[in-house]
Amino acid sequence: MKKRRRIFSKPDKTPNAVRARRLEFEQLEIRRVLDASAPAMLQWFETDYQVMESRLPDVFEAGYGAIWIPPTGRADSGNQSVGYDVYDRFDLGASDDPTLYGTRNELQTLV
Repeated sequence: MKKRRRIFSKPDKTPNAVRARRLEFEQLEIRRVLDASAPAMLQWFETDYQVMESRLPDVFEAGYGAIWIPPTGRADSGNQSVGYDVYDRFDLGASDDPTLYGTRNELQTLV
């Protein structure tokens, strides 16, 4: 069986072709620079504040621009609630009585 020869066309080096390719590249670059879409936000609910703080570099390196954390106040059903049944929105957790996600100091360090 004979091998087929592939014939590649040589790039057009005329000034008009070079100018057209350059213009096409510049238009692609402009579109890339003008991309104004916001980076993705990560909804991060299943870990405490200390773990979030230690993993933040990994999250932002992955391309996320922000994190969405659960409600920070004390929940009505104790420390097992994710926070949507708000009992005291100003009680962010003390060192001797943390919320499900941590204490006020850990939250301030995270933010």
